[in-house]
Amino acid sequence: MTRSPVTGRRAMLAAVGTSASALAVGTASAPATATLRVRVVPAATGDRWNGWDRPALEAYAAIGVALERLTAHIERESKTIDDADWSLDAEPGVDPPTGLDGSDLLTAFGDLLDDREARSANTAHLLLAREPFNPDLGYGTARADVTRGGDGTVTIANLGATERWDGRDVTRNIAIHEVLHTLVDDEAVGAVVEGSCDHDLGSVTRVDEDVSEVTPFATAYAGAAEPGSETSWHGTGCGDHDRFYRHDGITEEWRHTTELSAGTLGAVRDFAERRL
Repeated sequence: MTRSPVTGRRAMLAAVGTSASALAVGTASAPATATLRVRVVPAATGDRWNGWDRPALEAYAAIGVALERLTAHIERESKTIDDADWSLDAEPGVDPPTGLDGSDLLTAFGDLLDDREARSANTAHLLLAREPFNPDLGYGTARADVTRGGDGTVTIANLGATERWDGRDVTRNIAIHEVLHTLVDDEAVGAVVEGSCDHDLGSVTRVDEDVSEVTPFATAYAGAAEPGSETSWHGTGCGDHDRFYRHDGITEEWRHTTELSAGTLGAVRDFAERRL
């Protein structure tokens, strides 16, 4: 499989209006810009699709929708960024080691990317792992925001676990969730919610008497810290329902939406204004 980039709306218009832009040179200052960059790499399953099966493709598409929503919000609401764009690349699958905890697998994934010379600055490099029975990895993990170091950052969404234990809605949300970890920092989180826990940017909204809807950042953290609530396995990271951007309480049934909470949108905007 060859590398397949999906660029944002700005890139698709790049060849249009070139002469008009040239006429404007010297008449106005360049606009402040920001680009959200994600590169997705599936764990190869040994089949002819090189890891790009239906769950991987749907996770990839969901990330693209989230990036579009984020950049549209940044352009609409930012006082310093005039032009926000996104890029989303699909890489051929890799064959990472299995059975590692999150930290060690992040390191191994980074090494695989280095071997390919496939790392880029200010980019979230996302591995779609396939380990349904690895509790030390869980649903996924992230290392740092995209501006750490000169070659971006690495993050993991464990599609093996989401598909085995919960289903496609959680697969989509966890893929977005792990990318979002790379697009905020403590300052951005603290500007929206009390403390510095990324998960608290999510929202849990009661949409019926016994049904709540969960956004990506709240996924795996919306329910009680025991199996069988919201997701089959509760996340092991930080999270306090009293500090969530919105949390309407524990319910009997759960829905997962790829829509982003207002808290998430605001925190990513703040991060982009300061760091990108």
